[in-house]
Amino acid sequence: AYTRALAERPDSLPAQMGIAACYRRLGRIDRATAAMEEANRFYPNDPAVLFTLSRLHALSGNASHALGWLGRAVRICPDVADWAEQDEDFASLK
Repeated sequence: AYTRALAERPDSLPAQMGIAACYRRLGRIDRATAAMEEANRFYPNDPAVLFTLSRLHALSGNASHALGWLGRAVRICPDVADWAEQDEDFASLK
């Protein structure tokens, strides 16, 4: 369904995030990251996109990229710091 939605609207943020969530559940962090990087092309200042990219990089063990995306997200929306504090996916960064 998400793929069909993207065929009609390549800039559909819910579809890109849905695809990323599906790949994450399958353990395909690389594919999830690619989906979110595509979302970032359309929504470069969306805190949820930046937060999700940060989370995926944290899960893949790339701390420097994770912190870079997280810092950018926090500068746009300070509440993101609280999101990260409560998210187990950031345990490796704490």
